[in-house]
Amino acid sequence: MKTQINDQIKNRLINTVQTEFNVENILLNQPANIYKKQKTQILKNIILTERDYEVLKFILDMKFSSIHEVNEKYFKSSNSICSEVRNSYALKRMSKLEKDGLLKSTRAFDATKRLYFVTQKAYKILTQIYPDQNLIRPIRNIDGRTVVHDYYLLRLRLKLESEFKIKSWISDRRLKVENGLYSRLGEGNTPDAIYCDYLNQPFAFELEISVKAKSRYQDKIKKYVQIIREHRNSLEVFKKVHYIVFSDVTYKHLVEYTNLYKDFFKIEMATAYNLENGVFV
Repeated sequence: MKTQINDQIKNRLINTVQTEFNVENILLNQPANIYKKQKTQILKNIILTERDYEVLKFILDMKFSSIHEVNEKYFKSSNSICSEVRNSYALKRMSKLEKDGLLKSTRAFDATKRLYFVTQKAYKILTQIYPDQNLIRPIRNIDGRTVVHDYYLLRLRLKLESEFKIKSWISDRRLKVENGLYSRLGEGNTPDAIYCDYLNQPFAFELEISVKAKSRYQDKIKKYVQIIREHRNSLEVFKKVHYIVFSDVTYKHLVEYTNLYKDFFKIEMATAYNLENGVFV
């Protein structure tokens, strides 16, 4: 059975990212000390809470998010409140954050989904609330060339966290700004994330939605194997690489090139995670 993502559909997704705003960041001319270093802050339309800060950090880390992911990660509870009510509350909260200039949003995927991303104003607040954290700077706008990959990566993170109990997700955005081990993979070869499984074992994570040149797979696999072997006694460095791929061609290549290092790699098809319709939900 062919599982390769339909190129026509994928290209349509990539080419239909719409922007409804001026991409220049809006910087408010406010005094530097206007945001006090406290967990609760009062803005014009909203009183910021700990959950608001966590939502903003999550979106900052993942580039963007829709209401669906924010609701799923931060507004679910064990009580009997129906999903429609939770989603409505999440939407109202996100709307207030946008109204106060902490988020921007745009329509994407044939205008079927609104995506939110963090502003410079929100970044300034977060750096004052969390001065010891090396926070990633916000994106200026959503990149139509990578939006499909980035959105499926977002969906996969939540799926892995909720169903497979992974934790300690470190995004590629964070890895790229930190000098160290992963810089050895070279430009464009940073893993999409590092996470720990339910046994607290670190994994490198890769999502492939299209077919790449064979040489790119071979080169990256060699670098991964080298890192794993050189740091086999380290408890912090990943011991396995988890690939999730959309294309059966990519799957075939990766299985072939990792045949000698089966213990180091876990390769799965994206169809096992029911992601095909996630863009449009």
